Amino acid sequence: MFQIHFHPDINEQFKQTVESFIKDWQDNDIKQITSHSSGSTGKPKSILLTKKQMIQSAKMTGEFFNFRKDQSILLCLSPEFIAGKMMLVRAITWEMEVYVVAPDSKTLHFPDKKQFDFVAMVPNQLEKWMNFIIEKTIQFKAILLGGANVSSNLEQEIRAEKLSVYLSFGMTETTSHIAIKNISLENQAYKAIGKTTFSTNPFNQLIIHSPELEINELITNDIIELLSPTEFNWKGRLDYVINSGGIKYFPEELEKKIQDSGLTERFFIFGQKEEKLGEIIAICIEGKESSIDKDAILARLNRYERPKKWYFIDQFEETNSGKLNRIKTQEKL
Repeated sequence: MFQIHFHPDINEQFKQTVESFIKDWQDNDIKQITSHSSGSTGKPKSILLTKKQMIQSAKMTGEFFNFRKDQSILLCLSPEFIAGKMMLVRAITWEMEVYVVAPDSKTLHFPDKKQFDFVAMVPNQLEKWMNFIIEKTIQFKAILLGGANVSSNLEQEIRAEKLSVYLSFGMTETTSHIAIKNISLENQAYKAIGKTTFSTNPFNQLIIHSPELEINELITNDIIELLSPTEFNWKGRLDYVINSGGIKYFPEELEKKIQDSGLTERFFIFGQKEEKLGEIIAICIEGKESSIDKDAILARLNRYERPKKWYFIDQFEETNSGKLNRIKTQEKL
């Protein structure tokens, strides 16, 4: 039976946000739910989703993770966005107990409750709360990450601690994730959930087909390597591809290499217009230049991948959901 428990320290505003969504969900006169894209790759937009689509998505996730009635899940994402909404829909659909903490909570201690069957969070939340997990203050049978890339350091810690962690792929338009990757193991691909299948166009853009979610042919701006109709490796965003001297570079792939250099500050790679090459590779780092080991970063890249321009900024711009806003940050430079 669906039950909800709020952490004793939760603030009233977040509690009202959760209760307001549940009220709308239980109102039979409301057939559609409005959700908002994060705005990390463009202007945020409102997207209408039917309750039928959301229930189907909840069933697809539950079948993948073997949900059962009366299991318990932890909600630590805001229901203002699709990821938080879907955690509540999953709990209601599968008749589970849901425990609620604020996304910025400094503690995960719940009175008389420390083991949960499932949780969804963003990578920086896992980094912040990892000590609770390592010390067994709280335990999760499965952790689903989304909303941002996972650093190499975090991946290594996940494997060292033998945690069961998955990375989600999806967007508001697909009613949360439609593919999941097991990052507890190395060299894993994204695998479709439910009856979802994938294809590509001549530009290697991902095209999503999901009859359960009433998606016939959704063309995304994600560039992938298609392994089969149900598996792919993600390369990066078409929006961010850098064309320098006729050679295309994916910022996300370069960022993955740089993460292994020991850089702990937030950063991102982008293309800067240049007359001779069309674009050059540039890097923006959140921090002071004096504290950065440039040689360690350069050592991870070949001569053509190395940034030609370096920018340092005190604080990145973020979306309302806490994601890095590359576009607005670049505008500040």
